[in-house]
Amino acid sequence: MEKENRVADMALTAQAADVASLICPKCHGNLKLQYTSIGKGALSVMCPTCPWRVVTDGVREAPPWVKELGQKIMTGEPEMVGKSKAKRGR
Repeated sequence: MEKENRVADMALTAQAADVASLICPKCHGNLKLQYTSIGKGALSVMCPTCPWRVVTDGVREAPPWVKELGQKIMTGEPEMVGKSKAKRGR
């Protein structure tokens, strides 16, 4: 459970370069992260390979990585780090 909590905490606080290296604590696959600012804000972290997921509601402000990478990302994709939303076609 400690690994799962660390991944969820990192998803809320990490900078773009650090969030890109996050992996699933269960199967070690890539993760899908999505921040939603509608209402109170929510952060969803899920693994597309296995059933592991975590949803944090009531997120007061966007995680640091959102400004650089956008609201929806997949970790483990090196080309996403250091690119603005405009350069990625968003």
